[in-house]
Amino acid sequence: MRSLVVLPSLNGVALGQTATLTLAVGPVIYHKLVLQYGNTAGNPTQATTEAAIAEIRLKLNGKIQRRFSAAKLDSINAFSGKAMQGNGYLEIFFSEPWRRTPQAEDALAWGTQNGGGVSTFQVEVDFAAGGAAGPTMVAHAEVEYLNRPIGVISKWRQYTQPVAAIGKVTNNTLPKTDGYQALHCFPVGANDISDITVTVDQVIRMQGTLNDLTNLLKAYGWTPQAGMFHAVFDRTGRVSDYLPMVYTHGGKQTGVVGNFQLDFDMAVANSFPLIAEVLGQPD
Repeated sequence: MRSLVVLPSLNGVALGQTATLTLAVGPVIYHKLVLQYGNTAGNPTQATTEAAIAEIRLKLNGKIQRRFSAAKLDSINAFSGKAMQGNGYLEIFFSEPWRRTPQAEDALAWGTQNGGGVSTFQVEVDFAAGGAAGPTMVAHAEVEYLNRPIGVISKWRQYTQPVAAIGKVTNNTLPKTDGYQALHCFPVGANDISDITVTVDQVIRMQGTLNDLTNLLKAYGWTPQAGMFHAVFDRTGRVSDYLPMVYTHGGKQTGVVGNFQLDFDMAVANSFPLIAEVLGQPD
C-alpha cells in the first residue's frame, strides 16, 4: 500500500531565500510530493501561495528534472483535473492518477532503489522577496516501501518562445532527446496564439486552432485552462501515446528524428513561456 509520511523540515524557509529539502533514497517509490505553504497572516489563498513561491526545482543526482512556479504547477494540475485541494497545498504528481489503468497510473512513479540510478533526491523552493511575512512550509509524500529503479519519468522543461512579429513563428530548436507528452503555453493574452502546427520530419502530428484543441481536450476529459494554449500528444490518457523522437520497428530503434518543428500563428507579438512535459530517463 501507499504510505503518507511527513518529510523532514525544509532548510532556509524565508522571504527571498531558497529553501532545500533532501529526500531519502533506497527502497522507496515516490508517488506524490505535497508542499504545504503557510504564513503568519493566516490560512493562505491560492493567489497568495502562487505569489509567494517563485520557483520549485526537483533534482536527481544534482540535475534538475522539473522546474516550475507555483502558479504554473497549479494551472497544469487543474488541466489534469487536479485543481488545488486546499489553501496552500502544492501537489507534485509522479504517478499520474488521471491515466486510464492502474498500471499506467503507477508507471511514472519515481523509484529510488539502492543502485538503481538515484543517489540523491532534492527539492529547492525559491520564496519571493515580496511574499507574505513569516512563510512556512511542511512537506508530505505518498510513498511505497519497495525496491524499484528510477526508469522512465516525466520531466518538465521550461522555455521562453521569442515572438518578434505577428504571423507564423517557428521553433525547431527544442531538444530531441526525449519523447513529448504535452506542451503547455502561457501567453500574455488569452488569444495571442491563434493555432499551432507540429511536424516531425515534415509529417504533421498535430494541427489546430485554440478552439479546436480546447474542444478536443474537453472531449477526452481534460480541463483546458483559460489563458493557456495546450498541445497534448498523450490526450488519450495512455502513457504510450507520447510523441517519440526516435523511430522503432519490432521493438528496436531504427533511427532518430531529424526535424521537430513547432509553428505558432501569433495574433499578437508577445513572447511567452512554455513548459514541455517529456518522457525519458533522468537527465
